[in-house]
Formats: sequence, structure tokens, C-alpha cells
Amino acid sequence: MLAGVNVADVSTDQGGGIWAVSDSIVYYLPPGATQPFTYDQSKGLARGWRTWQDPYFNGTPEKPATLPLTFSSVAGATAGQAVVGNIGAIADRLLVDPNTGAVQRVENLAITHTTTTDDFYEDHLVRVIATHKIITALDGNLNGTAYIGGWHGFTALHGLKGDCGGCTSDFEEHQHYYGCDSSGEQFGCWDGDVWGLAMSPTGDVWAGDRHFVQLLSQGSLGPNGGLMDGSFVTHVDVFPGLRDEVHGLAVDAAGGVWVASDGNGLAYLTPDGLTPMYWSAATTLPKNHLHGAAIDRGGDLWIGTDGAGVARYNATDDRWTYYTAASGLPDDSVNTVYVDQFAPAHRVFIATHKGVTVYEGQ
Repeated sequence: MLAGVNVADVSTDQGGGIWAVSDSIVYYLPPGATQPFTYDQSKGLARGWRTWQDPYFNGTPEKPATLPLTFSSVAGATAGQAVVGNIGAIADRLLVDPNTGAVQRVENLAITHTTTTDDFYEDHLVRVIATHKIITALDGNLNGTAYIGGWHGFTALHGLKGDCGGCTSDFEEHQHYYGCDSSGEQFGCWDGDVWGLAMSPTGDVWAGDRHFVQLLSQGSLGPNGGLMDGSFVTHVDVFPGLRDEVHGLAVDAAGGVWVASDGNGLAYLTPDGLTPMYWSAATTLPKNHLHGAAIDRGGDLWIGTDGAGVARYNATDDRWTYYTAASGLPDDSVNTVYVDQFAPAHRVFIATHKGVTVYEGQ
């Protein structure tokens, strides 16, 4: 699927449609279709900030001073609906007709404001305009919510299944844990770059960034609890003495948390006390630079790597399986892995630098 395309992210919706994004195009493949519909900014998708100033990060490779507005992530919702993340304007809610592909609604979740004399506040708002990861919880609070992780914490979009139940606003920004980690770096108290998002068994939200893995109360608040109503139940400095660089989170049925780091390998936080266990390239991993994590319907963990394909772990049997371009992947550079949360069958999507593949075996 999408052969030769660098696919940043892939997802599915409740109607069985498949969504994917490259840097400039959003793809939607409805059930039974052979060719995807495509969408870009000419269809009303975001036009946001293209330049910014940040007194801490401006001009660094992590935070360039000039932003090309690109698509970065996607998460499906109800049939024909997805939330599309971007670099430059947070995200868009996109609703299309599953039969014709016609755009029915676009909601731009962009931070816009007039220039003020408060330069720090201006910079603070600009920091939330880049999205790395989105997850949707249709059975969550406020009639379904998308959680959107980005440069500076994470935001929330409610009402994915209709009216958000009388909430003040269907879009809330932003939340992040504030504290100092043990990396010793100058900005070790500055949380951000949320690449990891996952739901706990009780509907609370785990988020992982460059310094911590943190748990925000959400589902446990009840059906009308919003992002800003939540409080951080716990936080973990997973890789002591290092920047955690979390690039994927997955939560198992017991409540244990798998943490995929871009540089430090893999950790598992046990359900009883969040005690970390570790795996690395020195033992079982093909690389320590991991991109994405997901738990399949059988309980196996899937993690993508930067240049070494995909690793699959069966914790019950302590068994590792590895998939590469030699075994059928479009490419060994993997951007993310996604388990279809809506399909009754076992489907794992793997987004790579040269297309998407789907695993439907056991």
C-alpha cells in the first residue's frame, strides 16, 4: 500500500476505512476501494504558523526557526472521520463521505492570536503547534476524545461521536507534567515532545516525552471529565541519567506499560509498582532507536526501529520475532506501528519510509 511513499503514520476508523499521511498528503481508503482518496491544504486542511521564535530552542535541529507546514500523524474515529496532526498548526478534524470521499467538514485546531507585548506568552502558544502522535478513545469521556501529543505537552479534542455533552469547548490545550528528571541537562525540567500516548485499562492517559512517562487521570473522572480536569497520578523517569526520548507507548491488559525509546531501547513498567525492566541491542533488540509500540489482540508487543525493521515480543513465551525488508517489509526504516482497534480480526499496520504493510497472521 502506497508503495514508495514515506508514510509518517497510519490508522483506521470505525467504519473500516484506512487513513495514512505523508508529509504533504492525507490518504483515505474506504472498505472495498482499490485506490485511496487524497486530501491536502487545497481541501481546507490547516494553514498555520510557518515561522516562530523560541528563546530556548529557536534555530536548533529539534526546533527550527522556519516550519514547513507538513502532515505528521493521523488517528481514525467514526466512519469517514480522522484527526490529522501537522507541524505548524496542531491538527485538523476531517470528516468525509465514505462513499464519495467528498469533504463534509474540516475543523482547524490552530492556535491563532494577535501580537501582544507578552513575548513569553507568544512563544508559549507557538510551542504547541506541532503534533507527533494522536490516539482516539471513542468510548472515552465527553462523547469520544482524541488526545494529541506534540512539542509541548498534549491537547484534547472532544465530541468525536457528536455533541461533547455541554462542555465549554470541544478543544482543550494543553497538559504536561512539570518536574526535573535525572538527565542533568540544562532543560531537564522542561517536559515536551510527546511521541508516546496510550490508554490505561481504566481510560486514563499515559503520555511519554523526552524526560518522563506520566499518567493523567481521564476515564476515572467520569463521562464529563476533560483534559484540564485531570491531574497527574504518577510520573516515571524511565531511563535514569539519560533523556528518555520516548517514541512509543503501549499498555497491556494488566496495566503494565511498554516504553519504546529513540536511543535507549525498550523498557517495561510493571503493573505492581511500575518497576522498570530493560531490553537493548546488546541483548535482544535489533536497534536501540525505536519508533512506535503497539499491543496486538493476542498480547504480543510490536515495535518499529530506525533502520532494522520490526521486532515482535511474546512475553508469555519470552520469544522474539523479527521482520525486515528481506522478509517482506517495504523498508527497514519504520515510522510507526499500529494495531487496528476497530477490526474484529488481527491486523497490524507498519508504516515505513517506502509504504505501508499489513500483517494479518497469528
